[in-house]
Amino acid sequence: MHYLLTIGVSDEDRDMVGASLWTLGVVGVEDLGDHLRAAFTDHESALRAAATLGTQPIIDSVDDHIGLDSWREFATWTEAGPFVICPAWITPPDGADVILIDPGHSFGSGSHPTTRLAVAALAPVVRPGMNVLDVGCGSGVLSIVAARLGAFVTAVDTDPSAVEATLTNTAANDCSTAVEVASGGPAAIAGVFDLIVVNVTIDIHDSVAAVVDARLDDNGILVASGVLAGAQERRLVENFPALDLIGRITEAEWVAVTMRREGRRS
Repeated sequence: MHYLLTIGVSDEDRDMVGASLWTLGVVGVEDLGDHLRAAFTDHESALRAAATLGTQPIIDSVDDHIGLDSWREFATWTEAGPFVICPAWITPPDGADVILIDPGHSFGSGSHPTTRLAVAALAPVVRPGMNVLDVGCGSGVLSIVAARLGAFVTAVDTDPSAVEATLTNTAANDCSTAVEVASGGPAAIAGVFDLIVVNVTIDIHDSVAAVVDARLDDNGILVASGVLAGAQERRLVENFPALDLIGRITEAEWVAVTMRREGRRS
């Protein structure tokens, strides 16, 4: 599901508004002349962008990829933890540790606060040689981050376009040998993992929590993002009563949490 925010623009402010949308979590922008149509993956981000830009929240929901093929002219890079996530077709800043991403028709350009939070939460806990599971890999941003930090990654997503995008992006970032990509959810993957990262909406967190818990090894770490601070965060943490909360970071109303299983499972 996409949420499309329509914004009136003049010739003078079109580029400024387009660039601002990129920092507000947009996954696609289409230029319609006197309007821009911006695609978001969640309704809250669309409403927040409308409020930030001082425009009426005219928001439509769609089930397809409308508006995701005309957004590239507004794309820019974004900082996330120790990395800079940069669209593959623009020039990255000098001296940055760059991850090149082309999301294609998948979710995950790297610009959304939940992705930036997940990267920031991953950076201090991933260790070389770890086995990492990326649930709902999208365009592969988090898989590439973990691989760049020395981990071996299994990336899964139920969306075929996400699998394709992750394969493309891991190759573009020279991570193909460290990242195995598979179609499906965590239940389709055997074994246990040292670290699992899940950046999805709260309803999907609820649906995969039991399997994620079963796939987490003794002393394993869970990094979870994609939820709002408050009720959604509490609901997420309550899904894992056997894990200890060891970290929490926020951006605007979004939160990412880090949890650890201390010792052996009962």
